[in-house]
Formats: sequence, structure tokens, C-alpha cells
Amino acid sequence: MMQSKDKLMLIKEKLDILFPSTSCFLNHSNDFELLVAVVLSAQAKDEVVNKVTKDLFSRYKTVEELAEADYYEVYNLIKLVGLGNTKAKNIIELAKIIHAKYLDNVPSSREELTALPGVGNKTASVVRGELFSLPQIPVDTHVNRVMLRLGIAKKSDTPTSLENKLLKLYKGKDHINFHRQVILFGRNYCKAKSPLCESCPLVDLCIKKLK
Repeated sequence: MMQSKDKLMLIKEKLDILFPSTSCFLNHSNDFELLVAVVLSAQAKDEVVNKVTKDLFSRYKTVEELAEADYYEVYNLIKLVGLGNTKAKNIIELAKIIHAKYLDNVPSSREELTALPGVGNKTASVVRGELFSLPQIPVDTHVNRVMLRLGIAKKSDTPTSLENKLLKLYKGKDHINFHRQVILFGRNYCKAKSPLCESCPLVDLCIKKLK
């Protein structure tokens, strides 16, 4: 029986063929914009976030401007992403902290990131991987689903425990690129409903073989 670490690297080899080049799914022009975009992306589709942040970042061009923003104006700009009340409050407060405490710089440590409003472990992992090229494999619904079906994850795994498992098993480079590849695979082949098993290039590794 193939060991999980060997299976994961075989998955990586196949994903390199399918998706040889990836980039961050969230549009941004600086570190702070990415942090805000990731906070807004919770339970929202990337395309909706990108639509919202285009107007948001056009209106507030600096950390300080967002820190001093009117709540209702921010809410109206971001409400399409869902949870607008909470997210508007969080990104304004987040901007205040980044401006006052970190002099407009986004911190890199998990402890500092998760202390910010609206930033949980997954958001911190995305920021650490995308901005600082630190070894992170954030687990979202796509990563969790794909790894379950491929026999790497267990139903009892939490996003944090699964990320830790993947980090131990993954022996490649550019962890955040692998994260993006798995997401693209989940979106294009291993869909939540009606997965494309017949044309799936990883079907031989799948323990589910869903129909």
C-alpha cells in the first residue's frame, strides 16, 4: 500500500502537469490589500471578493484612509461578500491596528496575525504563504474535500490538523502553489456535486471514485 507522503507527491506531480503555473486568486496591489481581501473572502467566492475590493481599494487607497473610514460607507461597498456587518467592522479595526501598531506593515507571525480582527488560522496561513512565502498549505473546503476523496485526510480532521498533516507529508517546494493547485483541481474536477470522475486524471488515486 502506498504511503501517504509518496501518494501526496504523486498527486503533486500530476497537478504540476494540470496546473503548471498559478497565482494568487485575490486581486491586490500591496500586502495590506491582500490581508483585507483574505478577511473578506471568508464564506465568499473569490470573484465576488475581487469585484468588491476593486471599489473598496479605489475608495480607500491607504491603510490610514480605511482606518478612518465611515462604517456605513464600507459596509455598502462590501456587503455583496456576505457577513457585511461583521466584516466592515473587522477591516476598519484591522486597519487601525496595522496603522498604529505596525506602521502600515502586515506582520508575519501567526500569533500577531490571529490577534487581528477577522483573522483566523486559515486566513493567517494564506497571508503567511502568499505574502511571506512561508511553508503553509491552507485548508479550505476544496482542499478538505479533495484530500478526503484521495485518502489523505480523515473525516475527523479539522482544517488546522489537516494542514499540519499536509505540512509533515509534503516534501516539495512552494507550498502555497500546491495549495492553489489543489483548489483549482477541486473547482475543475473534484467538484462537491457531480465530480468529473470519468475524466479525472487522479481517479486512480481516489478512494471514493464517486459517480
